[in-house]
Amino acid sequence: MNTNHHAIAPLRVLLLGVLSALVALQLFLLYAGVMNLDAPDGKPYGWWLVAVLASLIVPAEIVFVATWQLLGLVRDGRIFSDAAVPHEPQ
Repeated sequence: MNTNHHAIAPLRVLLLGVLSALVALQLFLLYAGVMNLDAPDGKPYGWWLVAVLASLIVPAEIVFVATWQLLGLVRDGRIFSDAAVPHEPQ
């Protein structure tokens, strides 16, 4: 039996916050690319910069979603349990 169930809810809240921030950043980058917004130095953001940054954000989002699913499995006792990790007789 896993005794660390009290850590799952705060971890999920943290994951949700980070994932929300990444989605907001991705939407801003898309908006900046479509509207051709200017960077602080006055030059417009190029589509290449938007594409590179978005391609770096997507794998991070996939990792966060997979971690969210793993936390659900831990909470349900379907991972790191005696049934999931059989012990060999000694």
